[in-house]
Amino acid sequence: MRNTFSVCNYCSCGCGLYLMEKDGRIIGVGPSLNHPVSEGTLCLKGWTSYQYIHSPFRLKQPLIRKGSHLEQASWEDALTAAADGLKSTIQRIGPGAVALFGSGKATTEELLLLKYLGNEALRTPRLYLDTFRPSLSYPALFDGSFLPCGSSDIAACDLLILINSDSKEQHPAFSGQIWKALDKGVRIVSISTRKDSLSGLCTLHLQISPFTESVLLKGLIHLALENQSRRGRAKEGREDLAHMVRDYSPPQVGQVCGVSEGDLRLASQLLDSARAPVFLYPWGGMEVERERAVISDLKSLGAIKGEAGRIAILYPACNSRSAHMLAPESPAPDLSSAKALLLLGEPYGEDREMVLRHRDYLDFIVALDLFLSPTAEIADVILPASSFAEKEGTITNTEGMIQEMNPALAPLEGTKPEADILLQLCSKLGVKPPTWKEIRADAGRLRETSPPGTESKGHTLEPPPPLPDPDQEYPFQFVEDPLTLRWHTDTRIRRTPILAREFFEDYVEMNREDFQDQGLREGVAVRLVGREGETVVKVRPTDKLRRGVLFSSFVHLRGPLRVEKI
Repeated sequence: MRNTFSVCNYCSCGCGLYLMEKDGRIIGVGPSLNHPVSEGTLCLKGWTSYQYIHSPFRLKQPLIRKGSHLEQASWEDALTAAADGLKSTIQRIGPGAVALFGSGKATTEELLLLKYLGNEALRTPRLYLDTFRPSLSYPALFDGSFLPCGSSDIAACDLLILINSDSKEQHPAFSGQIWKALDKGVRIVSISTRKDSLSGLCTLHLQISPFTESVLLKGLIHLALENQSRRGRAKEGREDLAHMVRDYSPPQVGQVCGVSEGDLRLASQLLDSARAPVFLYPWGGMEVERERAVISDLKSLGAIKGEAGRIAILYPACNSRSAHMLAPESPAPDLSSAKALLLLGEPYGEDREMVLRHRDYLDFIVALDLFLSPTAEIADVILPASSFAEKEGTITNTEGMIQEMNPALAPLEGTKPEADILLQLCSKLGVKPPTWKEIRADAGRLRETSPPGTESKGHTLEPPPPLPDPDQEYPFQFVEDPLTLRWHTDTRIRRTPILAREFFEDYVEMNREDFQDQGLREGVAVRLVGREGETVVKVRPTDKLRRGVLFSSFVHLRGPLRVEKI
């Protein structure tokens, strides 16, 4: 048996693992005992991360659409068809008619090649390297007002403030650090809409009304400035900041957020007395405007405390950080005038829904995928890609650690690594692609881009966007967050035997009293109807939500919603 070091290809923790290969198959994985993040542990997805590699449902040959059917083709024919379709669209309409979607699951080298393909070969401005929606550009996020902190900083802090962070579900390796902090007596304040596994263990859990995170944080800023003023510790810009939060007094904030004034003041006292607080925030889980406001608030709280390096931003996918760095000013995807797509992997969430919704308006789609996913099914050319165990490259985890993926297997017969596919597409499109050596030399290079000693002048607080307005027709707020056994579109999860066995059907959670008032029975499907769409899903009662709130990890709808019996 041969062990090859690699990195887990799910969340952004970047846990180190060894792929165990025997007779041309991966038969298991083992954790890296001295890895600085995972420290000899893996979560359920990590332990089973190899199982989908040998799924019988893997794509093993390129496919080209002939009418309504997909037919097998040679690699030469498929690559030619892909290049011709993209070139034809550009010649007829212009480069703006082609959109490229990357993935936070791709390696940095693959993302560099996709960017090169978009900029040099296709000349398109529609380049979206990750399928979560960044609320701030990379330069705006890391503007010098704070630096990110890592998992080891969590255990070293004396106060941990979690904002909608159910790390056990979303970033399990960081959850381990939180449990260590609990064992050491670190105080924890959790701010969330839904009770989670840590809520009952926290020093204080502020169960807020949906989408009021920024309002509550501005309330904490208001109180922090009051505390500073009493002690005569005014800092530059204090008056401007105080003016921005003048309307966020404890009574007003408590009423909007649904928390008591006493709990709000207790949270402020805990923050005021902390010498080394850490704010933990999972990025990419909110609407852009709401998330921008939250990060702006966290930066202000960090500045007030003088702890510029104490904000931990947790990215969603294993290489989302690199994707964001490579396209720092990437706009939100817009397919309104697009006629052709190139998909590196499967888009997630709203982007996937957008692609499926625009299918009838698109002339040509190329998909690089491991499986016949919903977006691959509608493609005109499908190019079968390799798994993370069959290719090399680098990824950057959420705290900025660059790690190397190493191949434990040759690519499955009939498949190619995405980097090879993109290089060959560049050649077919008539541009000289960079060599693999050039790509590897550039990826991960350290550059000095910050000014020499320039002091940050701070930033303006972002106002929270208007709150959704439930009414008699749509009385329920809807909240969506990931859970452990769900991952993006679940394409890999469903092809992983152990996870598929544990895989539960789609459902939505409802407060138990609301459940009874609606006259519902557990396990019975209901219709969720919103102003922008509807879906049918089973409903479960829970004590984790306050009244008037629905929660799901499976449904992509925007609230407010109403619930209809079927």
